[in-house]
Amino acid sequence: MVCFRNTAGDLEVRAFIIEQDTAALADRKGRTRYDHQRYQVTVAEIEERTGLLFPETVAETNPLYYTPPADPDLRATIHHFPEAREVDDGHEVLGPDGTRTRVADDEVDVFIAAALVNPVGDERSGEWISILNLSTEPVDLAGWTLSDTRRPPRALAGVLGPGEAVRVQPVRPLMLANSRAGVIELYDGAGRRIDRVRYTEAQAKAEGRPAIFAYRETDAYRRPGGPGSA
Repeated sequence: MVCFRNTAGDLEVRAFIIEQDTAALADRKGRTRYDHQRYQVTVAEIEERTGLLFPETVAETNPLYYTPPADPDLRATIHHFPEAREVDDGHEVLGPDGTRTRVADDEVDVFIAAALVNPVGDERSGEWISILNLSTEPVDLAGWTLSDTRRPPRALAGVLGPGEAVRVQPVRPLMLANSRAGVIELYDGAGRRIDRVRYTEAQAKAEGRPAIFAYRETDAYRRPGGPGSA
């Protein structure tokens, strides 16, 4: 929990959680298996998980909501409660006037499968990102974009058939970090976030070896009627 006074002298609050799964906790090598994904969350969620109690003004000043707010205009911009968002860098922290992202990760079965973050030779032209369609329908990528959360997005095009993958190369104007951890996000034509992956510092420093994200446990394999279902 971070509490501070802004330049106007008003109290501001940001609340964060770092998740640790049960398997990693039970494994002596859990520290090496766990990727330290951080989430910005509500004060109420921290209270619920830890038993700690904070003054009401702390929860009121935190920009994330546990339940729908009274303001209908604000409520219309929030699509999941309680709110929680991945944070891998300071610029991703949501402030009082921040813009929320519509997340549709569980609605569209298109994924970032892999990325060559640190190619041998020319780094900018050698970088690539692979996108995989695990749905049963073709997906028109017109209007879709890739983002590294820092630079202008990389526009996509074409149609991706069921089970097909496409290699996006070069990735400019994106720049994949080859010496530190980084994030890649995929957005559809409506501006919804369809996927988000994080590569580690070790993966970024491995020259010529792609970071593989296709082994994630995805809802595409858990939903009735999805790939792999009976």
